[in-house]
This record gives sequence, structure tokens and C-alpha cells, in this order.
Amino acid sequence: MRVLLFAFLMSLSACSVPVVRDTLPNFNGKHVDYAVSWLGIPDRTYEFDGNRILEWNNSYSETYSRPRASLGGVFGSGGYSGVGVGVGFPLGGGYETERYSQNCQIKLITRDDIVRGYEFDGDDNGCAKYAKRLRPLTQ
Repeated sequence: MRVLLFAFLMSLSACSVPVVRDTLPNFNGKHVDYAVSWLGIPDRTYEFDGNRILEWNNSYSETYSRPRASLGGVFGSGGYSGVGVGVGFPLGGGYETERYSQNCQIKLITRDDIVRGYEFDGDDNGCAKYAKRLRPLTQ
């Protein structure tokens, strides 16, 4: 059951980038309030070259240690034998470092409260929350 739930959740996030990338052009020429109604309140707003830039940012990064997996075997008398995978602690240290990160950055370039352009960069995990908000615009 857990495997099915994980596969379902991954299928939802696996298409996040195309949903966000393909939906942002819909905001061009529209009032900035329309974009905010779909994306939520921007994380940052600033002025640049006579334009007002609205920025949404969902970035997260973490480094953590986890035990290494090791392969082991069991052999016994009476014809019993087996092979298994488990968590082991090899000599010299039993942990390895992993890094997890997600990123999504959306910028709308506006002038006179009208969206004139956009910039976008991100990955599926980082953009999942924005894709969920924007998905109705793709239908």
C-alpha cells in the first residue's frame, strides 16, 4: 500500500515543471492581481529598471547522514541458506552523507500593474505547490 501511495504522490509532482512553465504565459497582459489570486502572495517584491518584480520562491536544502545498506548472507546446516539486504555498519564508519534539495523560483515582471513577462526556474519537487495551484488553468 505504501508503494502505491508513494507512486501516486510522485506522479503528481513529476509533472510540476511543465504545469508551471506552460501556465505562466497566461498571465501576460493581465492585471497582477489575477496572477496573485493563483500563485498566492509573493515572497518578495522589488523595483528594477522601471518594472516591479514579484517573486515566489520555494527553495529548501538539507544535508543528512544515513546508515549504509549492506548485503549479507546466511548459511546454515540442514540445507538452509539465504541472502538478505539490511542496514549494516561496515568497519570504518557506517554512515553516508545525502543531500536533498528542491527549488522553484517564479518572477513576474510588471509595469503599471500589468504582467509584461516572467522568469522561471525550478524542479518538480520545488514547484509542486505552485503546480497544484495552477493546474485548474491547464484544463
